[in-house]
Amino acid sequence: MNLFGKIGILVFGDEGGWIPNTKLSLISKYISRVGLCLPFVAVLVLAFAKPLSRLAISFGCDETFVSNLSALRAQYDFLVSKGLASGVGVCDFWLFEAFIWVASITGGARVLTGICSRDTLRSFREKLEIVERKGGSARGLLIFLLLGGLFGIFLSLHFEFVYHSDQMRFLMKYAPNVFICVQAFLFCMSACFIAEGLLFLSWLLFMRKRFD
Repeated sequence: MNLFGKIGILVFGDEGGWIPNTKLSLISKYISRVGLCLPFVAVLVLAFAKPLSRLAISFGCDETFVSNLSALRAQYDFLVSKGLASGVGVCDFWLFEAFIWVASITGGARVLTGICSRDTLRSFREKLEIVERKGGSARGLLIFLLLGGLFGIFLSLHFEFVYHSDQMRFLMKYAPNVFICVQAFLFCMSACFIAEGLLFLSWLLFMRKRFD
């Protein structure tokens, strides 16, 4: 048995999990579904950014305040420097920030509940079998989830990078609200990828050889 297998026994026990019943597994599955729905909810909410902005301003919100996150403030400054900020309201960035926090918390909750549930971790065996039947591998799936998720978050928070794409530059110029929707969708989906990738990695390291 390798080192990770021994650590798996120490951490998860001989039965393979801290909580062998299905309660935590169901909670983790529910959180996963919330995470998968979140990108689409983000697009739906951001589609109503303008009326929400007017509503927020009517309640006294500061229309000059962009975001608490320096990364988003930098992206707004980039749009201003390119003369593309006129079609984007600060409410777009308020909503984008809100979904960044929600997606991050949801992803963290998915990892924490999943890593403590034997049933959740062992479900990745079935997922890997599906991938392998289609010609994939564990390494390929892991790289797709983790690196794909990290790269997606990088793209969603670096407008100057995606500006080099003709399609994205077109959205920035002629449909800036749609562009923000795409970026929010990308961040939320990437957060899901990273959470699933971390759980898959946990199963590979600590449970695959010992319990499956």
